[in-house]
Amino acid sequence: MGKLKSMSVFVRLNIGARSRYSLSLLYFLTAAVDFLVWIITPLFDGRVVTAPFLDDAVLGWVHLATLGWITMTIMGATFQLVPVLGGAKLYSERLGYWQYAFYLPGMILLTHGFWLHDPAWLMLGGMLLALAILLYVYNLLRTFLRIKQWNVVAVHIATALGYLLGVLAFGLLLVINRQNPELLGAGRLELLAAHAHLALVGWVSLTIFGVSYQLISMFAPAQGYSKRLSWWAYGTLNAGIIALTAGLVGGWAGLGRTGGLLLAAAALIYGAQIAEILRHHSETVKLAINIPYTLSAIFFLYGAIGLGLARLWGVRVPWSVYGLLILGGWIALTIVGQLQRILPFLTWLKRYQRPRPVKIGGRRTPTLDQMINRSWGWAGLACFNVGLFTAGTGLWLGLNALVTAGMTLYLLGALAFAANLIKLWRGA
Repeated sequence: MGKLKSMSVFVRLNIGARSRYSLSLLYFLTAAVDFLVWIITPLFDGRVVTAPFLDDAVLGWVHLATLGWITMTIMGATFQLVPVLGGAKLYSERLGYWQYAFYLPGMILLTHGFWLHDPAWLMLGGMLLALAILLYVYNLLRTFLRIKQWNVVAVHIATALGYLLGVLAFGLLLVINRQNPELLGAGRLELLAAHAHLALVGWVSLTIFGVSYQLISMFAPAQGYSKRLSWWAYGTLNAGIIALTAGLVGGWAGLGRTGGLLLAAAALIYGAQIAEILRHHSETVKLAINIPYTLSAIFFLYGAIGLGLARLWGVRVPWSVYGLLILGGWIALTIVGQLQRILPFLTWLKRYQRPRPVKIGGRRTPTLDQMINRSWGWAGLACFNVGLFTAGTGLWLGLNALVTAGMTLYLLGALAFAANLIKLWRGA
């Protein structure tokens, strides 16, 4: 029975995969370029990691990661995954391309506006992004309406869309406030903190939780595990982000701290659910490269939560270290790891699927593991981990040489990831 369930996931993933592949690939490639630019930027402009959080250079750099790398990757992935969940077609691939046509210029104009301190560019970029995000949410919601049977993954993604709309509303309010500072007054910093956490926790982390359950169980593969913890993580994370956001916006320190503790609990439960899935993985199948990346990402998530709780209790923790662990550790490593599994699978379906059975692992039809270089994947993970630790230590101690060394190592990890993508698409 377990094998039949596992096979049904693969069959559903193939529904329309060939056409959606091109759409998702467009987003993935653009996101990968943004990722490399994001990593290289601190090597040429140290302000992005050393300046105060409200500095426009910092805000531009952060939005390059959140909008360019992270959100574009999620969009590309959900175009593939959401139809899988209920065996339904994506509502409109054409909307996906129109969305891209608005989203990419909007992201470029917004980040450009931060670096130029130009409210007009920020407003124009923000409006284009708003239009693109509304198209994305509409497209996915119409797709969700076609799903007959909901599961924990679909619920996670659908809920995250609501938080994405909240992020958009807060972001537009902050952009408008630049031209009308009296609008928010002294509350700008609190709203900015709420905007950031709603994006990184409500939109991104909730999506990661749900997608990881699906991808890790599918590629481990794992069957027969309990999903009870995933529902507990879902409820706890939602309660936590709502409490934290309300506490930050309303200035209620006690509520904010409660939210922080709930988010810490959600992260622990998420880790326990991943462990439960891995405990039931097939012993006849070698664990894929996305697993060690996921475990490293969880390690950095726990570190970031510890620093975040310390800040809520008044301990002076550098924002840059906290942000680096979230963006460069928890989120980036999760994405890089999962892409090194899902992209080979989608490419395999696109390139090698035939009407008649083919011999898997033969000379002309490689296995998924043969489509990328696992050694490059492991080397990249080592560079990512050591680079993050080195850069984080340098930021904490104020040693720019360590920051540069760490980001250089991190860049080498990204180049190893890029090399695997090139090998994959060249069919080497």
